[in-house]
Amino acid sequence: GSRRTTGATIERGEALQLPLYIRAVQENLLPDHAPLGGVIYSLHDLSKKDGLLRLDRAKDYFEISMRSSSLVPPQQWDEIMEQSLQQVAETVTSIRRAEFPPIEDQCRSFCSVQEICRCRCN
Repeated sequence: GSRRTTGATIERGEALQLPLYIRAVQENLLPDHAPLGGVIYSLHDLSKKDGLLRLDRAKDYFEISMRSSSLVPPQQWDEIMEQSLQQVAETVTSIRRAEFPPIEDQCRSFCSVQEICRCRCN
């Protein structure tokens, strides 16, 4: 996709894919290992994009600016991971209850799915 996945977007709850992948690998494939994090690669040009990386473990392995929000200090790592997984659990609970509240978003002037769109547009 065209959206960047950074520590900041993950912390805001806008990107949940990497925390889920990190947890899945940790629990199912490498339970005796501590994760370095995860990085998104573009398949279009094979360039490394951003991601979520533990600052104390991954800074020497990836060419990511030290100012990047993708590098997360150890004290924030567990909090971000837990927060992301909690949001996933809440979303799954809402889906099971058939609760799909409207969301605030900027819509285009024409929407082909206006009848079922969850966005509340002005």
